[in-house]
Amino acid sequence: MALTVLADKNIPHVHEAFRHVGNVRTMPGRAITRTAVQGADILLVRSITRVDANLLAGTCVQFVGSATIGTDHIDRPALHERGIAFAHARGAGAEAVVEYVTTALIVIASQEKISPEVKTLGIVGCGDIGSRVLRRARALGMRVLRNDPPLADASSGPHSYVELNKLLGESDVVTLHVPLTVTGSNATRHLISQSALSRMKPGAWLINTARGAVVDSAALGSALGHGTLGGAVLDVWENEPAPSLSLMRAASLATPHIAGHSYDGKLRGTILLYQAVTRHFGLVPLWNFAAVERPPSRLVLTPPADAKDATAWLDGLTRRMYDLRADDARTKTLLNAPPHALATRFSALRISYPRRRAFRWHQIPANSVPSALHVAVKDGLGVHLVP
Repeated sequence: MALTVLADKNIPHVHEAFRHVGNVRTMPGRAITRTAVQGADILLVRSITRVDANLLAGTCVQFVGSATIGTDHIDRPALHERGIAFAHARGAGAEAVVEYVTTALIVIASQEKISPEVKTLGIVGCGDIGSRVLRRARALGMRVLRNDPPLADASSGPHSYVELNKLLGESDVVTLHVPLTVTGSNATRHLISQSALSRMKPGAWLINTARGAVVDSAALGSALGHGTLGGAVLDVWENEPAPSLSLMRAASLATPHIAGHSYDGKLRGTILLYQAVTRHFGLVPLWNFAAVERPPSRLVLTPPADAKDATAWLDGLTRRMYDLRADDARTKTLLNAPPHALATRFSALRISYPRRRAFRWHQIPANSVPSALHVAVKDGLGVHLVP
């Protein structure tokens, strides 16, 4: 019997992937209501759709999939009570987030006209994404401090995790990679509070690609306004899709929750959901996703011609793959939006986000890379060096 699939229309290749599963219907994520879900066997969403008991009441949904890393928009106990299977795209956008953070680190170093090698990076949350950021940062030559109380508690022997206060006091840049939790001894809501911000090094930077509410927005805005921080790179916001415009104005670099939105990250989310659905329903996988995942050939990079130093050279090369400053410029057009249009325009920026390919698909001739930057390019950026 053919199944009926209702999906967020912004899940890439969803028709191509699931047409062998059954009838596929798509719509904007914010338009997915209980009425829309009626008759669907499979519901596929992104983070803007709240899936809870109210949405599912009276429906015949058997499977819910979220093409996202996070699951705080999913009421998983409600799914469990109804016997509804669930899967999410864990790790799908991880590489894209890591590349966003790596790019931000290089932009920060470029703006301050220093080498990343003299910087100390503090990573708060050392799971999949945080551990990948660790490897990239070390390849850039940075000293790295790690904080993750759950992982520290789970360690059976000596470990190198440090207390949050130590990390905040010694780091030139702090990057956040924790889930949003509101209860328990390690709750992360407003983890970066006014008190935490006051313990950061004067002139330090904050990068947040986790969840907006991990940071107290008002406190961060005040710290930036008083100049106690060097800057902030913010991809996530409290009250999305209507973030604080005063905080956006104060942020050095602002983006509309797109750190994980590379083409490869979003496509990987579709692939993971397709694999989960075919396994759950015992279907033979028929979608040849490899044909759309890999570009026909590696993307060839040209070396920056006018870089004055190694940091500027890295910045120029990275910009050929991902222009974070351009994303900031697009996002800050929201500063002119009337209040009633802010949420719609914020969402539109996400929906119309330009295609961005993973760094691993790029290559550059090794002899065009300064020898001192070979490790930074190969292991820090993940670019292939070819003879």
